[in-house]
Amino acid sequence: MAPHGSYTPPQELSKDYIAEHRVQQMFSSLLSALMMHKPENPVDFIQNTLDEAKMVGLENVNWETFVYDLHPYRDQTRLSLIRDNSMYQQEHKRKQESAASGEESTGYKPDVFKLTEARPTPTQSAKGERQE
Repeated sequence: MAPHGSYTPPQELSKDYIAEHRVQQMFSSLLSALMMHKPENPVDFIQNTLDEAKMVGLENVNWETFVYDLHPYRDQTRLSLIRDNSMYQQEHKRKQESAASGEESTGYKPDVFKLTEARPTPTQSAKGERQE
């Protein structure tokens, strides 16, 4: 927050709000999913996708959250036929082992990659911290 008596332009306040609430990541994820799935009813699809975003937590949403399983290397047929020891093959093997042992899945874990420039939240700005 700005010190008492200083002026913060509305554009900066808007940018801070969007960064703090991860709005850009949410829309990137929604658009990626819409482009890949091409649903008959986009409004229902968006509503269901937003419900899923609430379940995984907005802090875990990035551009690939809702298209994660569509990556060609995650194709189930490819994974069952090709043994190339890729990171996708290893991921598939871990999932099979945890399913066989009866362990419950921990859920989606997004990659670290981000499409957007990280901006410090107002709280971090006041503390002098930087967001990576």
